[in-house]
Amino acid sequence: MLRRAARRARARLRGRPDIEGLQARGLQLGDDVHIEGDCFIDPDFPDLISIGDRTTIAIGVMIVAHDASTKRLLGYSRVAPVAIGSRAFVGARAVILPGVTIGDDVVVGAGSIVTHDVPAGTVVAGNPARPIATSTEFIARHSARMAERPVWGWDYTLRGGATPAKRVEMRAGVRDGDGYVR
Repeated sequence: MLRRAARRARARLRGRPDIEGLQARGLQLGDDVHIEGDCFIDPDFPDLISIGDRTTIAIGVMIVAHDASTKRLLGYSRVAPVAIGSRAFVGARAVILPGVTIGDDVVVGAGSIVTHDVPAGTVVAGNPARPIATSTEFIARHSARMAERPVWGWDYTLRGGATPAKRVEMRAGVRDGDGYVR
């Protein structure tokens, strides 16, 4: 018990949300969900939030299941469920508001404010988030781009143990544009 508490405290100090605590209070997570640091997952209503299998929530994302804008005038806050489907990607610093359902295979662009449901297989971006492509178009565009641009394996990432020489190679490879890393 003490080890679990220490592990959870260390995670919070590193900016990671207390996923274990949120799950104990009802947060529903699928298998192989990746949640980066500095995320805010509504701690007051985690039982209204579900995230599907193989979904990634990038750094600094906010998922909110309540809206207190009505509290002063009405005396009540609005609450609504938030559902994020499977194989979704929510980009850095995006905000998902109460009552939103994000379908399977969706990409939410970094910094987007999601105010309405996002159908499966859609790429959205902006404030408010609007569709910019289908997931199929998005993947086709990047697959074609990979034939023209540098592509590296996992061993070129810091987590994969990239050597200084590999990091120099990667910096040189993206000097004139983007590249792709596993």
